[in-house]
Amino acid sequence: MFRRVCGRMRRRQAAGWVAVGVLSAAVVVPGLLPADEGDIRDAVVSGAQDAGAAAQSARLVAQAQLDGRVTGPYRSAVLDDARERASEAVRVVLDCEVVGAEGVRLRDRAVPLLTEAVGAITDAARAAGDGDRGGLADAVGRLVRVSRGLGEVGAEAA
Repeated sequence: MFRRVCGRMRRRQAAGWVAVGVLSAAVVVPGLLPADEGDIRDAVVSGAQDAGAAAQSARLVAQAQLDGRVTGPYRSAVLDDARERASEAVRVVLDCEVVGAEGVRLRDRAVPLLTEAVGAITDAARAAGDGDRGGLADAVGRLVRVSRGLGEVGAEAA
């Protein structure tokens, strides 16, 4: 009886190790495959969506600040989060290996808008913190433009 139980346990353990090996291969092998144009396209679409959403959030809270409808801690939290999300979108696109002329074109179209989003969000946060209504209004205008541009890039890449 003991041999039968131990034998079943060994087979289950072996099956578990096989499953771990298969899952590891499913994770590792795609990371070893060469990059293709779809990789940069996916990164640009994702980055444009993420940075565009961050710019929209920043625009809404900046406009609410101009209208006197938001508290300082909430404003700071939203703008800090928006800046982090937009910065991460820049990192993702820049870290992606670019293959082919179309990939280079997409990257070169997206990166200036992504960095502009980070800059506009940063300027909005600084102006809001300093109580600079004119600077905040300018940042809102930039955020509108960059959000529109990122939407176009995302749609173009999709």
